Order: sequence, then structure tokens, then C-alpha cells
Amino acid sequence: NGCLDQYLTIIRYGLSSTTDADLLCIAVMTLLHTVLSSPPRIATSFLSELHRVKGFTQSAKALTRESAARIIGHLVYLLPQEQAIAFTRNTLKDTYSTTYVVQRGSLITLGHVSAVCNQYSNTDASVEIEELVQNSLSRIMELLSEKWDLQLVKYACVALGEIFRSGPLPIKESDEINGVLSKQFIIKKLRTLMKETDDVTNI
Repeated sequence: NGCLDQYLTIIRYGLSSTTDADLLCIAVMTLLHTVLSSPPRIATSFLSELHRVKGFTQSAKALTRESAARIIGHLVYLLPQEQAIAFTRNTLKDTYSTTYVVQRGSLITLGHVSAVCNQYSNTDASVEIEELVQNSLSRIMELLSEKWDLQLVKYACVALGEIFRSGPLPIKESDEINGVLSKQFIIKKLRTLMKETDDVTNI
């Protein structure tokens, strides 16, 4: 336990760095591997760091913000259901921010936290959760259309992937009305994107 405590202290020290972007990136990536491979009690000890980690999704370094978003997904999974829903709502709201780094970081995070909420679809809050996941998917599809910004397009695709692999989605397989959110509509949009985007390898 002594060695483990020292290890976690070193991670927290790195997370507190405000001037060394490389040290912060290493600390965030190390924290990600720690919460993925350690017992839940270790990850739970970092729940108090949740909002600080959320701030890291605004980093200029892609590895930092992407690792931070994955950490948030794992930490939110450990929260009580109502807190996880509230966090996801706030993240969705932040995707409408006029501050670019906030919008970008919230988009990559939205996929992870919406995927957590989607796993609660069979609970008493299923109607609320279905609406939240639908709203998240709709917002992600809006940002997927921002073809001027390949970074947003990439993160929108990643977010969709996280939600899709989390379980059955609260949307129809298809819909005769063009533009209505459905699995068929999303797949059609992605196919169109692949044809229209020159640098597909970056998505």
C-alpha cells in the first residue's frame, strides 16, 4: 500500500502541473492506464478530481484531452446514476459553448459519458436517459457536419463509436422521413462524409 500511495501521489503531482504540458500529458495518460487496470477503489479515489480532469479535455495536446475524456467516462461510470446523468447533461450543454476548446473537449467527452448513460436504459429513469442519449446523438450529428473543422469531425465520429458500442440505442433502425435521427440516417451521413472528406485517414 505504501508504494501504491506513493505512485498515486506522483500522478497527482503531475496532474497539478500548470507549466509543463508534457508532464501533464504523461500524468493524464498514466492515470488512464491506472483506472483501466486497477481495482475500482483506486479509480474511486480520483472521483474528487473529476472536474479537474474535465479541464484537461481543453488541452492543446491531443493525447492529453483524449486520455482525459476516457478517464472521465470511467469515473462517471462509478458515480451514482443521477450524478452521471447530471454530468452528461452538463457536458452536452458545453458542446454549445462559443469557446472552441470547451466545445471540442466536451464533444470528445460526450461520447464516453453518453455511453455510460445508455447502459442505464433499463432502469426507472429509462425515459429520461433515452431522451438524453437521443439529444447527445443529435448534437454529435450536428457537429459531424462541421466539415471545415476536421478535428470536430474526428471527435464526432469517435463519440458516435463510443455510444454505438455501449448497447442498443434509443433510436429507430430507419425512418421514412428524411433527416429524422435513426441508425440508417447516421450510417448514410457517415458514408457521405467518407466520400466528401479528402483526408479520411484522419477521421
